Amino acid sequence: MDGFPISTRAGRIKQPEIRRIFNMALAMKDVIHLEIGEPDFPTPPHVVRAAAEAAECGWTKYAPSMGDPALRAAVAEKARRQNSIEADPTTEVIITHGAMGALAALMLTLVDDGDEVLIPDPGWINYTGHAQLAGATPVYVRIREEDGFGLDPDAVRAAMTPRTKAVIVNNPSNPTGGVTSRENLVEIARMCADAGAYLVSDEVYESILFEGEHFSPASLPEVRDWVITVNSFSKTYSMTGWRVGYVIARPHVIRAMTRVQEHMVASVTTVSQRAALAALTGPQDCVSTMVFEYKRRRDLVVSGFNRIPGFSCRAPAATFYAFPSAKGIGMTSSDLAMRLLEKTGVALVPGSAFGAAGEGYLRVSFANSEANIREALARIERAVAEIAGSSR
Repeated sequence: MDGFPISTRAGRIKQPEIRRIFNMALAMKDVIHLEIGEPDFPTPPHVVRAAAEAAECGWTKYAPSMGDPALRAAVAEKARRQNSIEADPTTEVIITHGAMGALAALMLTLVDDGDEVLIPDPGWINYTGHAQLAGATPVYVRIREEDGFGLDPDAVRAAMTPRTKAVIVNNPSNPTGGVTSRENLVEIARMCADAGAYLVSDEVYESILFEGEHFSPASLPEVRDWVITVNSFSKTYSMTGWRVGYVIARPHVIRAMTRVQEHMVASVTTVSQRAALAALTGPQDCVSTMVFEYKRRRDLVVSGFNRIPGFSCRAPAATFYAFPSAKGIGMTSSDLAMRLLEKTGVALVPGSAFGAAGEGYLRVSFANSEANIREALARIERAVAEIAGSSR
């Protein structure tokens, strides 16, 4: 209501464009949802069973603020085996309320008013909000299609100042599906260490990789003190609603972050942590099955958009997102996304929602069925033909 004050901090936070479009789409009929980044696969059955068994056995009380010791040990083992990261589970791992909770708590832990946080552009929308809520100033580092949507060390170097406290790298990237090369990650990590700035490595899409191998910069011993690894179970195991993530960092970061988390959520839901433990320690064929299907859908989306006049679409190396250029259509990405939603019932996200460098692109989530993707492409093709015809 007008006249009732809210904090300046809350007032400067904007609603993510994804949520605005999603809410509009929910109020419409016959909508194909390609806007939300959520796996359409069910959570693996053995994970669900583990949660039910945990609840029946009394895992319904508070957990330690750092997380279930068994889960922290499993995370450390996974990091050693899969990422070549050596971490002490008792002092260097914290379980968080998803990667979202991890990043929010991290910003409150790392930055003070006036500090700067480097954020990829285009990049995940919430990085900006997390930095602003902690009092920091977001500084955007442009990533380019011609670089494979990977982060360029020279661009990071040019953006750094004495006030830079953290550099966020999302690898693989949401919204572009791009992967930053090992060589560039090594250079960026060393640059951060030399400058006394933390490298926050958001690796939530590490397992949804179609080409190449994933590299974790925290595996480099010489920069380990300055690299913080963020991950979650949401995308890899189709566990978005379970809200379990984790952070691996040096003990001084984990100690401070634990104090922050205690005041935010006390601890992560105990039953969800037992489910996450089953996900890490149980069979992994469910992951490879999902990735195989995502790759088939990726190829369908890329070929489909490349057939539509005005679009060009680079094949994403990872994630379940494509980031086709619509610069040949002659509309802003926001106007085009709204036109497609209103006229065809296909929900997409304008690239401008992810930063100024995203203008001219659309983000397409192919975490949907092949049949729905084919129908969406057909609707988009018809709509683009009408737009071209009306502009003559």
